[in-house]
Amino acid sequence: CSGCREKRCGGGKHGDTVVVWRVRPVVMPYVEVVQHVQETPEVPPSVTRQEPNPAEDGDLGIYLREMEEEDIPEVVHLDALCFPGDSFSGDVFHEALTHANAGVIVACYSYFVIAAAMYHPETPTTTHLSSLCVSPSFRKKGIASKLINAITSHAFKTLGHTSVILHVSTSNPAALSLYRKHGFTECTVIPQYYHSQDQDAMYMRLTVETWKAANAAPTDSLPIQQ
Repeated sequence: CSGCREKRCGGGKHGDTVVVWRVRPVVMPYVEVVQHVQETPEVPPSVTRQEPNPAEDGDLGIYLREMEEEDIPEVVHLDALCFPGDSFSGDVFHEALTHANAGVIVACYSYFVIAAAMYHPETPTTTHLSSLCVSPSFRKKGIASKLINAITSHAFKTLGHTSVILHVSTSNPAALSLYRKHGFTECTVIPQYYHSQDQDAMYMRLTVETWKAANAAPTDSLPIQQ
């Protein structure tokens, strides 16, 4: 799954597969800061190397870690690859590094960033899973699930939050199914949430109680390298 996108204010990012933030029913100060994004961000010329091919390596050796500032150009490139014409600027990812209780977790294959998930605080007790994208060559390998597990675990165990929320296009059944698999429930449909594509969004929520019940048994999450 390449990620589900949530709406941005007047031409922000959203998309055909997993989550994102922009203008939402509840607008926090941090959200207001990151709403100002380029409609068509530049892809850094330095990020032009050929994408790795997982089919050439039987043992993927994928690991998760927190994004660092030097990763931003590569994450922006990946985001633009997954959501051409409607991707985040580097400023948005940089803001996630500097804001308390926000961040970006990346999945790496060798030295390549092949997936990224961004989160931020929606309220003092709620984490917003605001973006999730996976490189096309690495989809359907469980990487999106590992990122979701990492962020929900961080939200509930480290931050002590009581819920994780997200928005996903109602026309994206694969993403809806993915989030249901992880215990997210459908709360309400927001009409025309994605302005540029005139699509509705499903507002979904995972509670700490549901998460604890599902995680009584081991999950397929990966440890995040510090």
